[in-house]
Amino acid sequence: MKVRRSLSLAWVLFSIVWLICIGVLASKRVPAKIASTKYSYAYQLRADTNPNSTDWSRPLYEVIHSPSAERLESQFDPVDWDYHSEWDDYAKEGKLKIIEFPDHSKLYLSPALVEADQTYLSQQFWDQRSARWSKTLEPWLAAAAFPPIILLLSGLGTMWMVRSFQ
Repeated sequence: MKVRRSLSLAWVLFSIVWLICIGVLASKRVPAKIASTKYSYAYQLRADTNPNSTDWSRPLYEVIHSPSAERLESQFDPVDWDYHSEWDDYAKEGKLKIIEFPDHSKLYLSPALVEADQTYLSQQFWDQRSARWSKTLEPWLAAAAFPPIILLLSGLGTMWMVRSFQ
């Protein structure tokens, strides 16, 4: 009985220390990841527009739906790291507009979007922040949960085997 109690106490202590370590690491790295990730709006093309052969030289609203006028649910895609410097250069040239949010995440928008659409998309992007945070936290939650669970199951299995041979 003392062995079982000692193993249980050891598991609880290990789990607490493990969760504290993961929590400290996550509290430093997750906000930094959020701040370093940049997003772009995924345009919703008009029904008569072929996505593979879109002529982007045409006026923007001939190609896409107006998000604010049609109250569209917006989707934002992360910009690959390979394109960050290129897109930042486009922003400096005025070909893109960068909007920074209080959590330091950034959204690239086309300056061809009217002000109402830019405001609407900015609000939707900010409203969807909890989903982005959740997605960023998922691997950390798995890293926090799996080792203590595996250790608990291993200990229970070992105790079951020891009891079966007694």
